[in-house]
Amino acid sequence: MDVKLGGLLSQLAYTPDKQELKDQLPAGWHEVFRDGYPESGTQGAFIAYANSELPNPELVIAFKGTTESAEWFDDILNAGRTMIGNVVGRAEQALAAGGALAAFNGYAITTVGHSTGGGAAQTLALENDYDTYVYDSLPISSTVLQTVVTAHGPDASVDSVLADYRANHLAVEPYYGGEIAGTGFKTLATGTYLDTRATEVPSIANGLAAVATLVAASFGADAQALHPFSGLQDGFLKLA
Repeated sequence: MDVKLGGLLSQLAYTPDKQELKDQLPAGWHEVFRDGYPESGTQGAFIAYANSELPNPELVIAFKGTTESAEWFDDILNAGRTMIGNVVGRAEQALAAGGALAAFNGYAITTVGHSTGGGAAQTLALENDYDTYVYDSLPISSTVLQTVVTAHGPDASVDSVLADYRANHLAVEPYYGGEIAGTGFKTLATGTYLDTRATEVPSIANGLAAVATLVAASFGADAQALHPFSGLQDGFLKLA
């Protein structure tokens, strides 16, 4: 697993049937489950890919980011917590005993996602001790973060829980400078991220695309066509 494959799988979470993206998957990787498609409201969606041909078999949970008007309002007013809570809950059910992904118990599990999907990926990773690769991500769900802190005992704190995670797991986030998630939640507001050394990819175009997406979402247009990741993913996919 690397940042390039994470970017590809994050994009596939938006358009899981797009053949030109599926053709870019490295040998051995294939879809094993999807949930939430076609999406509506703030239910969220995710798709799982596995590779059993690796020396250490891997399973990746890729969360779709924001595309619909209801999701945009949830992002702006609620830091995406409604959608994150919905989709992470369903992913955990799929991974649990008897769930659709229970057969992959023992695989190395990684989460990936862009935008609100990145917030979901970080949230599931923190709750379950998975590695994560996220792109222009919203922060971890503050509701879930407090639940994780409580589960660690009376002496735990947000700082101690995050320090423990970072000492034992990999969290990687490249992001475009000026992108709405990074600007809104890293600079203008507060949010908690697993990667404290996020890599900025300089860009002003992404900020303009984000504004266009908000306008499209507000008026009910097809936000996915204008989503920042749709036109500018090459910068992520070319990262080594």
